[in-house]
Amino acid sequence: MNSEIMIGTWAWGNKKWNYGTNFTKENLDEMFLEAIQKGFLSFDTAIGYRDGKRILGELIKRHNVHNKVEIASKIMPYPWRYNPKIFESVVKRHITDLGLTKIFLLQIHRPLPPFPIESWVEKCVRLKEEGLIEHIGISNCNTEEMLRAHEKLKDHGLELYSNQIQFNLVNPNADADGMRDAANNNGIKLYAYSPLASGLLSGYRNTRPLEKSRKNITLKHITQVEPLLDLMENIREKHNVKSIEQVALKWIMQKGIVPIVGTKKSEHINSYKQLALWELDTDEMERLNKISLYWLS
Repeated sequence: MNSEIMIGTWAWGNKKWNYGTNFTKENLDEMFLEAIQKGFLSFDTAIGYRDGKRILGELIKRHNVHNKVEIASKIMPYPWRYNPKIFESVVKRHITDLGLTKIFLLQIHRPLPPFPIESWVEKCVRLKEEGLIEHIGISNCNTEEMLRAHEKLKDHGLELYSNQIQFNLVNPNADADGMRDAANNNGIKLYAYSPLASGLLSGYRNTRPLEKSRKNITLKHITQVEPLLDLMENIREKHNVKSIEQVALKWIMQKGIVPIVGTKKSEHINSYKQLALWELDTDEMERLNKISLYWLS
């Protein structure tokens, strides 16, 4: 199994991301089969992904791969789910909807008041004891919250498996605030969503979709990204790889972080296979690190 890439499902079925025009249900079916055949078995979804989780469940059932795939999902910690019976009921129904009897990883989607993140991960312990989830993780948490969640699970003889964060060349905060070091020191895996910054690091020059996509893609990103894209293109040419996207993903992977890549067509799977065939050298990593620091200013 290839565990260095996780396939994201957030855009599946979402017309905002041109579902029905740029990619279709048939494209997703072909891509899903290609991913399974090539050993990309990890998929990220969430209870709140509506169409994405529905399509993923349909594909799992249609192709009878429930014993092959590793599903990471997320639950939003709304206050009305704080009741243990309601929390467990929501998760169990989600697992059933996916055509599964358990999932690989359940993550608390983000910290939300009034209850602290550690109280939510503690609610996952019973689900693990019942065999419904294999691992417990969090998402969108800072370093302090991550370590608090980790310590709470240690009280139960468990460890926090992961933290899913936004991380890419124009949002390298996990390096700046010490999260990556803290995760490494405690055996916590980091997953990076939006590794291509909503297409910005694909060299996508059409700013209108970018401005609509995520609040963290700002005018500064769109108008001042050219030097970074030029460097990525130079590196792409040197290594003779297909696209600058591979440079963006490789930079994340060589930091020990698993990128979650929104994947819609089968040709993307072949490009992910190529990532195992080359490495950024020390100088290239340092140059990318240096230019990425600009986005922290």
